[in-house]
Amino acid sequence: MISWKNSFKKISEEYALTLKKKEALEQLLKTGRISQSTYDDFSKEIDATLEALESQKKALMEKMKGKVNELETQIKTLEVFLVNLEIQRVTGEVDETAYENQAKSLTAGIEAAKQELSSMLNAMDELSLKAEPVEVKEVLKPFESSSVAYEEPAEEPKGETEEESAEQFPSVEPEPAVESSTVEEAESEEKVEFEPLESEVSPAAEEDTESELETTREEEEVLL
Repeated sequence: MISWKNSFKKISEEYALTLKKKEALEQLLKTGRISQSTYDDFSKEIDATLEALESQKKALMEKMKGKVNELETQIKTLEVFLVNLEIQRVTGEVDETAYENQAKSLTAGIEAAKQELSSMLNAMDELSLKAEPVEVKEVLKPFESSSVAYEEPAEEPKGETEEESAEQFPSVEPEPAVESSTVEEAESEEKVEFEPLESEVSPAAEEDTESELETTREEEEVLL
């Protein structure tokens, strides 16, 4: 029983390690760090190792299948002994002490065989799994960042509502218009200049005025 467990552990570890190597090689090719020819060389070696491990897995599984059949037969045989022992107990063919000792041994053997069978079936399920081949569709080059920074286009300012524009820029009422006639009158008043009037007196009027003055003087002298 121990032999198959050691073989199973060794094959499983080697198989998992080889798959990691395969994944690392695939990653190197995808990132463009190795050439296709270098990849092919290493890939052939890794694939050969995987094929050898697959062969070992198949051989181990064949041995384990035979062991599974043996365990199933062993379990069935022990169960038959246990049934006969119970019958002998009921019929009184064996005493109680002999029954207990034999029943304990048979039960322990059945449980151990069942546990071994369960472990072996789980190991066979793991061995039956095959690694899915990884396909490389294209070679990716390392990303190089551009020196030109991308600038997003500036958003156009949204139209303001009438209320917001009124609060920011209050309206100014226009001053009342001055009538043109009033302006013209004011300008004409500023331009008018008052010139002294020269009285024009005729010679006849001057003589009359002198005669009146003389008459007035004579009357004053008479009064005196």
